[in-house]
Parts: sequence; structure tokens; C-alpha cells
Amino acid sequence: MLAAMRTVVERDAPGKANTIDELPDMNNDDATDEKGDPIGVLAPSSSKPIALQPNKDNGAGSPMAITAAPEHVGCFTLSRMEVFLRNRITDNPRASTLVRVNSKADMTPQECAGICAGGGHDVFAVSRGDLFTCLSEADSAGFLGGRGNGVCNSPCTGDASQTCGGHAAFDAYKIVPRGDDENADGIALGNSPTTTDTATTSPTTGFGVDVL
Repeated sequence: MLAAMRTVVERDAPGKANTIDELPDMNNDDATDEKGDPIGVLAPSSSKPIALQPNKDNGAGSPMAITAAPEHVGCFTLSRMEVFLRNRITDNPRASTLVRVNSKADMTPQECAGICAGGGHDVFAVSRGDLFTCLSEADSAGFLGGRGNGVCNSPCTGDASQTCGGHAAFDAYKIVPRGDDENADGIALGNSPTTTDTATTSPTTGFGVDVL
């Protein structure tokens, strides 16, 4: 997926070899893309609304008719390239044709647990307060491996009392199904993304990296 996304970046700027060294400094709060929009790690998460058509093959399913609870695995750092590509989600008109990273205007870990579980996934990650991606437990080891501890302080768009990743970090969760005898203690699962609050970014899972 990283190669695919680099191809997109190169198409946006013909003739330029967009290597890591040539990318804007992700630690610079004033970093902007070629359109002048903020892309630094402190770029406001609500700088642009997301209003893309949903992709039926976006890797997120309908909510499961059972209850489940998300179990927090940890907060992990995103690389400079991942932050750069993730922040292009709202800028790229081709995003609606890509898959697997979703945005919700009312996102919480519980909502994401329901959507990802409905698609047959058992792990998910949230970032920037409004983005999530579904993974399988088998893929999550490669996705999480070698990452440092991040700073996850972005309020979830669906519940500001909870955090959903950060500007340069993501929270990872494992989905823990609850049996019928435990349903009373489970967390009701949420709704699937809609036309007005769904964005998709990559043909493979992750915030800008190939993990499948």
C-alpha cells in the first residue's frame, strides 16, 4: 500500500521524486501541502470536512447483532510518512475509490468495535479523533511491531471524554466478544459509516502502511 500511496503522491506532483527527505517536517506546526493546507502533526483534525461516498468494500461491516467490548492494547506512534498520508485523506478527491480507513463524525472505540466486528475483524486502531481502521489479530503484530509509545490525546468525535489516538499516534484495541450470558454487561455496538461521514484511503489496512 505504501508503494501505491507514493504513486498517488508522485502523480499529484509530476516530475518530483517525493522521498522521505523531501517531505515537509512533520514536527513543524506550520507544515503545509502543495495546496497550502496544514499537514503538520499539530494540524487541526477538523480543518476540512469529510463528505465522501461510502465504499462498499471498505473493510468495515455492518454492526454485529451481539455486544462486545474493546480492550485497549496501547497507544503507538505513527511515522512521518503515515502522518503525511493520513492527513491527505481529506485532500485527495480519489480517496472515495480507495478502501479500509473510515471516518465517523460520531466516533468512539465502542462504535468502531461494532463496525469492525461486523466485518469479521478482531482488532482496530483509531487516530486523530475521527479515523479508524479494522485489522485481524494475525495482521496486528506486524502493524504494531517496532513502534514506540505515542501521545493519544485527541478527543473522540462521538464522546469527548474518551480519546481516539492523536495527531501523530493511534490507539489500538482488541475486540472482546461477550457471550449471551454476559450481554447485560456488554457494550452496545454502533452504526456503520454513512455517506456523509465515511472516508476511505488505502487498499490495505493501516494509516498509510502496507500491513497485509
